[in-house]
Amino acid sequence: MKTATSLIIAALLIPLFAGCSKPHTSDSWSPSSTIILPPDISIDSLHSGMTVQDVIAALGQPSQTTAEGLEFSSVGLFICPGTGEVTLVPPSTGRTKEGIGMGSSRVDIIRAYGEPSSDKVAAKSGSEWMRYSPIHMSFQLRDGKVDWMDISTK
Repeated sequence: MKTATSLIIAALLIPLFAGCSKPHTSDSWSPSSTIILPPDISIDSLHSGMTVQDVIAALGQPSQTTAEGLEFSSVGLFICPGTGEVTLVPPSTGRTKEGIGMGSSRVDIIRAYGEPSSDKVAAKSGSEWMRYSPIHMSFQLRDGKVDWMDISTK
């Protein structure tokens, strides 16, 4: 009786654990969701119109998959298919058509896009946040250099 009960419990639990190894998706995106990259950004071999499956084929498996999107830490990229948002961090080599990317200076950004919609400096860390609302871009600078970029298509 004890063995039969153990087998029944094991049979009921196996499907629960098997589902944990699958990538998590949400209602906001799926493997067939289309990635919308702004036309003015170049990120490795990625381009607008690729599906999530295409991106994985190009970059390999994401280091992390969440309800919000896919993180490719080896190339410094986080893609949110449901919101049309792309975030770049080191070691990203992604650049805008104006050449702005990791390591660009405040002067480079202003030369490319003009004065930001908002510009704030964190008192403790000294990080600077520059936002360009009309073009849906934000930049974080540390020690005067870009170390985080966020681009949205919405």
